[in-house]
Amino acid sequence: MSDKFLPNEFFFNKTMKEKIIHELSDKCDQLIKSKNYVEAIECCKKSIQLEENNPIIYYQWGQICFNLAQINENEALYTESFEKFEKATIICEDFAEAYFGWGLALSYLANIKEDEKLFRKSYKKFEKAIKINENFEKAYFQWGYALSSLAIIKGDEKLFIEACRKYAKAMQLELNTTDAFATYTFWGTTLSYLAILKPSESLFREAIEKFNNAIEYNHKIQNPLVLANTFNYRGIAYIHLANLKKEEFIFDQTLYRNAIDNFKEAINLSKAKADFYFNLGCAQASYGEVKFYLILCSERKIIN
Repeated sequence: MSDKFLPNEFFFNKTMKEKIIHELSDKCDQLIKSKNYVEAIECCKKSIQLEENNPIIYYQWGQICFNLAQINENEALYTESFEKFEKATIICEDFAEAYFGWGLALSYLANIKEDEKLFRKSYKKFEKAIKINENFEKAYFQWGYALSSLAIIKGDEKLFIEACRKYAKAMQLELNTTDAFATYTFWGTTLSYLAILKPSESLFREAIEKFNNAIEYNHKIQNPLVLANTFNYRGIAYIHLANLKKEEFIFDQTLYRNAIDNFKEAINLSKAKADFYFNLGCAQASYGEVKFYLILCSERKIIN
């Protein structure tokens, strides 16, 4: 039937329905941001009653389930989030954000269960999101993070390298300050893990460079806790590099001092983390051993 033969009331009702759905969607977004998930789900249910095949609603519902799954550590909620994201992509095949959300939820559950199949599924979702939107920087970052997570579990060099490629691609795109900081930090940790797996001075130095970049960005957003973690990661890279050099009978005291300074800075920013104190103690002990050894060597030379 042609629209021109429909009564005026039809157009009024149609317009009003779209307006209500739009308002419910906006309200749902605000409720998600304020973490009021119970009311947010009610908004989704009301919207579905008005328009069953709206991909935005299913995407929002997927976000809610995913957030609740993390809070409650509930696998059933993760599964429900997959279903909602999938429904959104069935309705709209080019919905990049829905594929991204689906991939993110899969990767989180994969981490919890250390499940390679779930990781592999998440990679496909991130890849699909990027095929739709080639400038989807967050998809590159999360794909990289998911790759590095599986690489740590398996000790897989190829996965570490592929993760670094994804981080590099993310940095080629225009990232905001917070995302750039996160990318450089996790890129640095990935390189550090790879350097430990495959001992390499150049990889440790590259990791330190990435941490330097991250710290430069984070000084702009002034978040003490996350900055403390990055100083800690950089300290770990320095101590591993120092120990690697020691195996070659090269005793670089500067590397040990750099590690100690980084752990101290981490403690100054966040005194509540026991790991920072433990790492500082280990670094000081290692530095003490090296200094003692060098003193003994020096005395022997004098005696001889």
